Amino acid sequence: MFAKGLTPHDVGLADLLDAARLADVWPQTLILHGAQPASIPIGTELTPPLAAALEPLADAVEADLSAWGHARRQPRPSHHQISGVAISARAQAP
Repeated sequence: MFAKGLTPHDVGLADLLDAARLADVWPQTLILHGAQPASIPIGTELTPPLAAALEPLADAVEADLSAWGHARRQPRPSHHQISGVAISARAQAP
């Protein structure tokens, strides 16, 4: 049998950080934004807690990008257009 190729779903955060470390491209500042759903029911809609977390999460991402001199060029999509998940974490690179 042939080996299955990797998809973006097969690569985790630890893999990406290890790749950055191996390639010697570790940033001076690492900011992680994300959200973790309390449950993952089958369906196409976000759960209410997750939907409520997206706006503050987007605000945090936008604030960090703005602080780095990157302004938003387009209106933000509604949460129905975003698939994703509210946890924001900041860490200084080692």
